[in-house]
Amino acid sequence: MSKIVTNYLISPRSTKDDLPQLQKTHCHAHTWIGASLGQSDHQLNILTATPAVPTLRSSRYQLQGMLLPLASSHRADINGPFTQPVKLVVFFVAGSNAHLLSCRQRSVECAYAARCALQSRDSQAGVVLVRFNPFGVVNDQVTGLPLPYSPSALTQNDLTQDYVDCARLILQRYSGAQMIVMGHSLGGVFARQVFSCLRADDEYASRLRFVYSAMSLPGIADAFMYYQPATMLKNLIPDRCRTFVNWCINSINYIGFNCIQRALKHAVERSGWKTVVEQINTRLIAQSNLVKKNIDRMIPDAVASVQREGALNWLLNSEHSADAHDLPPSELYHSSAQDNISELEKLIELLKRVLSIDHNAVPPIHGHSDQLSQPSEAS
Repeated sequence: MSKIVTNYLISPRSTKDDLPQLQKTHCHAHTWIGASLGQSDHQLNILTATPAVPTLRSSRYQLQGMLLPLASSHRADINGPFTQPVKLVVFFVAGSNAHLLSCRQRSVECAYAARCALQSRDSQAGVVLVRFNPFGVVNDQVTGLPLPYSPSALTQNDLTQDYVDCARLILQRYSGAQMIVMGHSLGGVFARQVFSCLRADDEYASRLRFVYSAMSLPGIADAFMYYQPATMLKNLIPDRCRTFVNWCINSINYIGFNCIQRALKHAVERSGWKTVVEQINTRLIAQSNLVKKNIDRMIPDAVASVQREGALNWLLNSEHSADAHDLPPSELYHSSAQDNISELEKLIELLKRVLSIDHNAVPPIHGHSDQLSQPSEAS
């Protein structure tokens, strides 16, 4: 079952978005990097050629990643070498399927928000954006398109540990930098878990500043009670008979009082994808979802991580009445009685406050006395 879930969640699509305009105008050339994992001596290296697709996790394997430096606000020439001392790393975790190659604009805008916030205090400070692919996903480094993907039997903990190990390698590479973790959709789940793990690690706790989880949900298994079961099983149904089989599955589920959904949720939890509540001080995490008028095909309202507004819990909207799940922060808005401000502007102002606070003022989680991040109650 874990292989089926992994295929459903991870399998990348074969197309990619255009290069974001913000990346063209505000970023230096990217660098492909590789994280060698699987043994105790983890290593980070520069990739000069497209690596092979990893197939076995029992020995050393390599995850492909990308490092993107952001130019300073006053620098016009982004074609020169990146020479600023790196003071902040934005570790971005993409969502599933199409999000692995799309939503590039979101990741760049999130890093841009961090750069604006940091350089408002220190114009010479450097910011880099880092992304890693999950196990089994490799992009051709010339075309950017994914190589053929073969799913493995992975658990939620497998992917979490991979991202944690990659984040540690980045923190070791930039020993003088702090880190903000950001995630989108399924990536928001892993972003929170990565942040929680590293904040509990005395070696790195003081360098983890904040986590932002956008358009996400508390966990994978929770959503299985809110999607049509045929949708969750789409990768197993042949195209030639999909309409008929979908009708049969959904009809049996309806007549049987959600029997297929309940069985799927139980199987998913047993396969290693049970929802885990992250231990994160509520002052160190912000989350967002869409308002109900902007239908979110990816995150049902009933399991959205934010269902009620709060200081660090945002409900966003767009000018599009249909799905806005994939829109970047500059095209989503937070409305109040006073103003209508973009998610990007909200992030910049939030991160300015975060970076102005002494990072030692908020201690890492030890034991159970701190406030934990919990799904908001339904309004």
